[in-house]
Amino acid sequence: MNQNFSIYKEAPSVTKSPDAPGGAGGRPRRSRWRIFFMSVMPLVMLGAGALGFWGLTVTKSAVKPHTAKERAWVVRTMPVSFQTLQPGLQLYGEIVAGKKVDLRTLAAGEIIAVGKALKEGASVKAGEELIRIDTFDYLAARDEARARLAEARARLLEIRAKTNLEESALKWAREQLELARDDYERAVKLKKIRAVAQNVVDTRKLALSQRAQAVQLRRDNLQIQNARADQQEAVIRRLELGVRRAEKNLANTVLKAPFDGYISNANAEKGRFVGVNDAIATLIARDVIDVRFTLSDRQYGRILGAEGTVLGRRVKVLWRVGGKPLEYSGIVDRVGAQISASTGGVYVYARIQGDARQLRALRPGAFVEITMKDRSFNEVVSLPESALYGSDTLYVVADKRLAPRKVQVVGNSGPAVLVRGDLEPGDKVLTTRLAQAGEGLLVDVQPGAGGKARKTP
Repeated sequence: MNQNFSIYKEAPSVTKSPDAPGGAGGRPRRSRWRIFFMSVMPLVMLGAGALGFWGLTVTKSAVKPHTAKERAWVVRTMPVSFQTLQPGLQLYGEIVAGKKVDLRTLAAGEIIAVGKALKEGASVKAGEELIRIDTFDYLAARDEARARLAEARARLLEIRAKTNLEESALKWAREQLELARDDYERAVKLKKIRAVAQNVVDTRKLALSQRAQAVQLRRDNLQIQNARADQQEAVIRRLELGVRRAEKNLANTVLKAPFDGYISNANAEKGRFVGVNDAIATLIARDVIDVRFTLSDRQYGRILGAEGTVLGRRVKVLWRVGGKPLEYSGIVDRVGAQISASTGGVYVYARIQGDARQLRALRPGAFVEITMKDRSFNEVVSLPESALYGSDTLYVVADKRLAPRKVQVVGNSGPAVLVRGDLEPGDKVLTTRLAQAGEGLLVDVQPGAGGKARKTP
């Protein structure tokens, strides 16, 4: 193995000629061409690109600028016309009972009879019997009161008879007193002429004193009997009151309808024991019907400031029930005693007018529409609500462009608003609602155009 290794190491090397292809002499020529192309070709390409851009710029055609044409909105207007108007207020309310009473028992006891009309919704007439309470105790109390009264009257007759006796005795005592006085005076005269002794005078004087004492006693007895008579008369008056009270309690055992009406909340049956003031039913007047509605603070203040009161104003009431609405008329006859905290307005009550047959169709609680005249407004313009932007701005059309005007809303007339402000007769007020409405907007006024605006080229 050592021998082979030495032979391999000593083998002669072979040297290639410089001119041979692929020899050492060919590598420098390929590198130079490669460097040349890598340096020159980018410059050639940049030059070609710049030349092409220059050619396109020189040969391009001139572009004319395009100006956008302003579009006009097709709108509808209304001419300004000042006039005096009294619009109607569109209100809502409910039917309420003009007269209503809670029927309660005025006597305690067992119900022994119930009227046929004591039913929910039944119609009753004034004086019709509703319930009857057992009368045994009340009859006994009345009879006892009458007996005590009769006894007191008999006692008064006795006192008056004694009074008559005392008056007669007083009369006789006065006559005896006069006789005794005359007898005494005669004795005194006789004594002066010495016709009688002194003891006779003294005896006559004693008799006179006794007769005077008897008169005074009879007078005092008569005053006592008169006082007793007065006391007994007071007792009789008190007992007469007791009799009337007993008779009234007896009458209260029958509960009757105080007026024509409808029964509501009936609560009575035969055999039930009731106490004083127990609720039996509610009676709603049949021919006295009111409508209650609310006026806002602004509405109430407007009418009050212009006319001083809302009482006496006529209203129209519309009850939409069934296929045919029912219409009634009424007159405002009272105003609520205080401001309603829930509605922020004033309750107003109007008495509905009409014949009994028409009123009987109404029932408390029905929801109705009310129309009532507002105050009168002078020199105002009536415009649709669509003409108002914000709370105080309108637009008028001048030279086909919009111009704002400041106004003040003074009232409403259904869907229209009543305004005053920076307006002149004949001004064309924009009534079509535009979301782009603003000063200077181009518009095309076309009579008969719809409420929605459209653009025209």
